[in-house]
Amino acid sequence: MMFLRGLLIICIYFQVECKNLDVHPRIVNGEVVDPQDYPFFVRVYVKFGGKYFACGGTLVNPLVVITAAHCIKSNDIYLVNWKGEKQPAQRVIAHPEYHARTDPATGEKDARFSKNDIALIIISEPWKTETAVVLNEDKDVPSRMPVISIGYGITELGQDTDQLRMTETKTMSHNDCKSIEVYLDEGFFCTHNGYSGTCSGDSGGPLFMNKGDNIALVGITSFGHFDHSTNTCLVEEFPTAFTNVAYYFRWIKDTLKAAQ
Repeated sequence: MMFLRGLLIICIYFQVECKNLDVHPRIVNGEVVDPQDYPFFVRVYVKFGGKYFACGGTLVNPLVVITAAHCIKSNDIYLVNWKGEKQPAQRVIAHPEYHARTDPATGEKDARFSKNDIALIIISEPWKTETAVVLNEDKDVPSRMPVISIGYGITELGQDTDQLRMTETKTMSHNDCKSIEVYLDEGFFCTHNGYSGTCSGDSGGPLFMNKGDNIALVGITSFGHFDHSTNTCLVEEFPTAFTNVAYYFRWIKDTLKAAQ
């Protein structure tokens, strides 16, 4: 398949307030799964304003976690793997051109206007897994490609959960998503299946597909829509946007090389 041609093995609190709507990814209507089946998934806790906020992340090699730049509100960060092992971040590298931009109509910060929402977290003690993660290199994400997202999130009843959840969905092309999210930057694409998706708290988590015994990382959870008046995520009405990993493949590779 052309989309898989360029894979390289290198073994989800949001920033927006837009009236009543926030853009907050967390799994909604997903299936409960066993964390040991997804050992590459890491919980990222960031201290900001005197309390910790949770994001997701993907262990792409034993010392490196990929997450969303908007999660990096400070350098006071610790990570927890599927075994419950905890360690602090040794170094945090957000994309140098990450922008939490504002809505030109309202002047308020809005994730839909962001750019380069990607960051790397370096840890000091290696976390090894038997599941190799590969990064996609093909920037052209086709429509209706089956993909999987995971995270700890709000259920269909609007309740927080400590259970890891998985949802299967399909991609939208950048152009199709841009027809809905008109300010979508070229470094993003979307998914939508009309029933389940990501919502508040799973920012930074993985969007992936299986490739043999490996996991192919396609996207990083960036933003979706949350209605505070009903405490629900609007996964039926709106798509979820993901940072396109392939778009930043060269930056990831060069940054990791420089960090050695």
